[in-house]
Amino acid sequence: MLIFIALILFFSPIIFYKSNLIKLFLVIYSYPIFIISMMCFNYDVGRIIKQTGLNYYNKQDIITSITPLIISYISILLILIPYRKKTFNLKPISLGIPSRLILFLIFFIISFIAYPKAMGISDTVRYNLIFGSWGGIFNVLSIFIIFSKSKKYDIINILTYSVLIICFLSGERADTIITIILLFLLKKDNNCNIVEKNISTIKLSLILIFFSVFGSFIGVIRADTQIQDLSLFITKSLLSVGTVIDVIHVYLSSIWYVEYNGHSFVPLNNILKSFIPFAGGGGVGSEENITWFLNNYIPNVGGGLFYSPFYIAFSSYGVFLFNIFYILFFISTFKTNNNYIKYIFIIFFIMQCRIQWYGVTYFFTSLKLTILFIIIIYFLKKVTKNKLNNEKNIIHK
Repeated sequence: MLIFIALILFFSPIIFYKSNLIKLFLVIYSYPIFIISMMCFNYDVGRIIKQTGLNYYNKQDIITSITPLIISYISILLILIPYRKKTFNLKPISLGIPSRLILFLIFFIISFIAYPKAMGISDTVRYNLIFGSWGGIFNVLSIFIIFSKSKKYDIINILTYSVLIICFLSGERADTIITIILLFLLKKDNNCNIVEKNISTIKLSLILIFFSVFGSFIGVIRADTQIQDLSLFITKSLLSVGTVIDVIHVYLSSIWYVEYNGHSFVPLNNILKSFIPFAGGGGVGSEENITWFLNNYIPNVGGGLFYSPFYIAFSSYGVFLFNIFYILFFISTFKTNNNYIKYIFIIFFIMQCRIQWYGVTYFFTSLKLTILFIIIIYFLKKVTKNKLNNEKNIIHK
C-alpha cells in the first residue's frame, strides 16, 4: 500500500501534461526521489546502499536528502504548467544523402571507438578505445543523422538505429535508451517535419515499463549473474533500478560529506572546468569529479545524481537553485521556435539518463559539438544560398 501511495504521489502529476517528452523527463527526474522516499520508510533497496552506504549515512541523512528534491520537484511541476498543452515539433535541417552517408560512416567508425566491447572488438575495454569523449560524439552524430531531412523509412536511419540497438543490447543503456524510445514517441508528418505521436499515458507507461525491465535483463546478462526469482526481479526492476541505487548512494554520500567535513567547491569547479574548452581539471575522469572526489571518503561504483556537487557546495539551497536552472534550460530549448536550437534540446533530452544519473559534465562535450555542427551547417547553407542567388542574378542580367 505504501509503495502504491508513493507511486501516485510522484507520478500522477505527469498526466496533466500533453507532451510525452515532458512526461518522460519528469519520470526520469522523479524516479530517484520516489526511491529515496521509500527508503525513508525503511524500504530495502539493497546493492551498495545496503552493503556500504548505511555504514556511513543514517535515516536522518536520507530525510535531509529528500527535502530539497521534493521542493524542487513541486517547483518544476509548477514552472511547467504554462507548457502543459505544448508538444515538441521540429523542421529538420536538410542534409543531402551524400552528407548523411558520410556522417553515418563516421558514426559507425566512432561506435567501435566509443564502445569497443559492445561492438565486439574488445573483451575488456568497455569505453573509449582511444582517449577522448567519444560517447558524446557518438550521440551528436546519431541525432544529426536521424533528425535531418529524409524519407520516413530512410535506410541510413535504419542503419543508425541498428548500431544504437546493438549498443543497447550489449549493455550501453544510458547512452542509447532514450533515442530508441523516441522511435515510439516521435514521427514524421507528411511534410517530413518531426512531431510527437498522439499516444496515451497508459501506452507510454507500458513502453517505459518494458524498457525498464528489459534494460535490467540486459544488465544481468552483462554482469553474468543468475536470476533466482523472476517475479522478484521484475518488481525490483520497476521499484529499484540498480543503476539508480548506485547514483543515489553518491548523492547520499554528499549529505554525509557535508555533515562531517563541511562544504567543498572542488566538484563544482570540475563542472565549471568541464564547460570551458581545454581547461584542466574538467571532465569525468578528473580526480575533482564528484565520483572520485567522494570515493576518497566513501566507496562508490560511479555516477552520482546531477545535483550532488551543488549540495556539497551550497547544501539544500544549491540543489534547489540548480534544479530551477536545469528546468529553465529544458523549457527554453523545448519551446523555442529556432530549429537549430531544437537540436540542442534533442541532444540534451536523449542524454537525460546519462546527465541526471551520472552528472552534468557528460553533457558539455555533446553541447560544444552540437553548437559546432550547427555553426558549420548554418554557414554552409548560407554560402550555398548566396551562391544560388548570385547565379540567378547573373541569369536575369
